[in-house]
Amino acid sequence: MKRHTQQSSRALFSLALITLCLVLGAMSVLWWPRFIVPVLYVALPLAVFFGWKMELFVKIKLGTLIAGAMLYVAALFQWMNPAIVMTIFVWLLRLNIVEAVIEDIKHKKYFGVISGGMLLLSMSTMVFNWDGITYHAQMSHIGLWAVAYTLWNANFILGQFGAAIGLYHVAILSAPWVGVLLTGDMSLWVMMRGFTLRLGGMGQIVYGPRIEAFFALDWVKSLKAKIETVSGQACISVIVSALCLTVLTVR
Repeated sequence: MKRHTQQSSRALFSLALITLCLVLGAMSVLWWPRFIVPVLYVALPLAVFFGWKMELFVKIKLGTLIAGAMLYVAALFQWMNPAIVMTIFVWLLRLNIVEAVIEDIKHKKYFGVISGGMLLLSMSTMVFNWDGITYHAQMSHIGLWAVAYTLWNANFILGQFGAAIGLYHVAILSAPWVGVLLTGDMSLWVMMRGFTLRLGGMGQIVYGPRIEAFFALDWVKSLKAKIETVSGQACISVIVSALCLTVLTVR
């Protein structure tokens, strides 16, 4: 019992450290974008993309994230019209969700399909604005949409990759929220999510087996089993759908 408690404490402390590192990585984009983005978010992910073996789904996901970072660089150095880049960003975010929905369809996880579909539908009013350094997501009730996305994505990761990776992604999903709390700007949540996912995703690809071993906790496995029941999946789908409907209907 004592050993399990110590293991849980180490895991939670590590999650806090990972979250902190991810937040600093995302915040650095606001401080030194011309150096940080090309090196940390384009060159390094490309090295991982071509240097490590990974599942097709993960490879596609990383590829779309690299494409987004390249577009960011193009807007930053004024190689492309920022308005065009912002339009593409919206579609890349939609593609990110569609990729997961397709995986849920393959595995017959239809509650996840419903949740992902509602997220896509509620994005109809989302646009991105460029301020010369970074982009801001603009839509009604962006906070509610971000909560819906977080719940949906946490559930998807748990089902797709297992309990240990699901726990690791708690840090990746928490980091954007810490970032917007520090900046006081909710419109930066999507940007923070994109950059923290790039860093955290690379960590998962490079150190996957170690992460799975370190975060293999019995209570997380037990929680996963409860969440993946029909009632658990239905509950998550209802919450996500309700949040998305609020975004769509309440002005």
